[in-house]
Amino acid sequence: MQYAKCPTCGHETTSDAACPDCTHVNGSAKAVRREPPPPEVANWVIEPVPPEIAEHFQRTFNEEEYLAEVRKLERTGGVDIAEMLAEIERIAHGKE
Repeated sequence: MQYAKCPTCGHETTSDAACPDCTHVNGSAKAVRREPPPPEVANWVIEPVPPEIAEHFQRTFNEEEYLAEVRKLERTGGVDIAEMLAEIERIAHGKE
């Protein structure tokens, strides 16, 4: 698979696929119609995660701990939303 810059927007894409940003067709691929984003997210600016943040996450993330918590949630059904909201309100109002 060869990578190339899209002639329309400059995004890196494969030479035989539609550009994921502007859907410009390179080679024999068919154009992909992209729906506009919903109005509530239309003005969001999405940027790649900075390398130092990704590196920090990779250093501090513990997959075993995460999976243990997921299994616990699956077993117990999670927390009651009313209890969670009450706890948030206690914390927000300084009544810990």
